[in-house]
Amino acid sequence: LRTDTPPLTAWYAESDKLGGRRYESYSDGPIDISTVALAFYPSEDLRDIRFYIIDYGEGGEEVWTELHAFDSLKADSAFLAAVKFYGDLTLYGISCTDIEGVSHRYLVSISGRNNALLLTER
Repeated sequence: LRTDTPPLTAWYAESDKLGGRRYESYSDGPIDISTVALAFYPSEDLRDIRFYIIDYGEGGEEVWTELHAFDSLKADSAFLAAVKFYGDLTLYGISCTDIEGVSHRYLVSISGRNNALLLTER
């Protein structure tokens, strides 16, 4: 049974936090000073992982465009994404299916107040 631990957490990527973990990675282009490295850590084995950029359609609806997909992410591994945030409205998303077969979708953003990385379930 699920506890209140989410199946996925997000942090700014730092090599010391990886602790020798295997990882899947994605980059949206050449790494430069504007690149933000994100690390997603599963609390359990996950499957059907998808990473997106989120835009807004003409009617204001969210449009999730897939950037990267992979089959599984083990609890002792990580997913690293090197992306750019083009201002306050840049949003990314990640989705996965947990061990109980429940699908989860998260918005990934940076707080304009304190630069904290935010992971918000949808």
